[in-house]
Amino acid sequence: MLETCTEGRVEAESILTEDAIDLLATKLRTPLQIQLHISLALEAGYLTGEKPVSAELVESVLSRQLDDLEPTLTRHGYRI
Repeated sequence: MLETCTEGRVEAESILTEDAIDLLATKLRTPLQIQLHISLALEAGYLTGEKPVSAELVESVLSRQLDDLEPTLTRHGYRI
């Protein structure tokens, strides 16, 4: 996604650290989650002046309920 957005002109590691990319890849499951949390991380990085965005900053913007029962069941099509 980062390569597409930057049209290949910028390396992903200059935007997000490798640890931040790994954290996003392990915690997020759906394209919507990925899009939302990368946007939140980039906005937070811009506001704090952090470049590249670190895993600690990504962790601070991740939703705390990502792995709770209700969101998991909803992702699998169950209505609660």
